[in-house]
Amino acid sequence: MAQVRFFYVNGCPYCAQARKAREELISENPEYGKVEFEEIDEGLHPEIADQYDYWATPAMFVKEEKIYEAHVGEKYAEAKENVRRVLEAALKA
Repeated sequence: MAQVRFFYVNGCPYCAQARKAREELISENPEYGKVEFEEIDEGLHPEIADQYDYWATPAMFVKEEKIYEAHVGEKYAEAKENVRRVLEAALKA
């Protein structure tokens, strides 16, 4: 199992949506709760964020591979499915 690096920006509605999806997915499948998330505020830690290739937040990486990057207009159902892919990738890594 691998850790997830979760890049976010304070006040970002898509980041809040991703967190909500993560909690909902964990309640649906407790196995997902075993995945550790390292949450990195890109505004506070630009030296870390600059090492990763993404344009939008939230962005989630498993073993240096970007699994999820939000886009403008993303709906909750799409975010939830993307977070599910991240959790599955972390469990298999």
